Amino acid sequence: MKSQQTFLLTEKITTAFLMHVVKTANLFSSYIVVEISNTTLNVKSLLSMSALNGYRGSLVVIAVGTDSKEALETLSNYFLELQKRTI
Repeated sequence: MKSQQTFLLTEKITTAFLMHVVKTANLFSSYIVVEISNTTLNVKSLLSMSALNGYRGSLVVIAVGTDSKEALETLSNYFLELQKRTI
């Protein structure tokens, strides 16, 4: 099963935020990525996600797997909280 959600962030993403997202993503068995422009980042890899440090703009979170719905719902809460702080 595939689930995805788009977010628009105007506040810069911090390293602490990224570490929290990566740690949480690793609790799920689904394959989870973030897409920005033409780049796909593995959400379970801090090295990959470090490309988002200081990022502002639109991004898409995509989860594929048996627990994709739950994974996306959990991670969406983090991105929605960050998105609310930017409005």
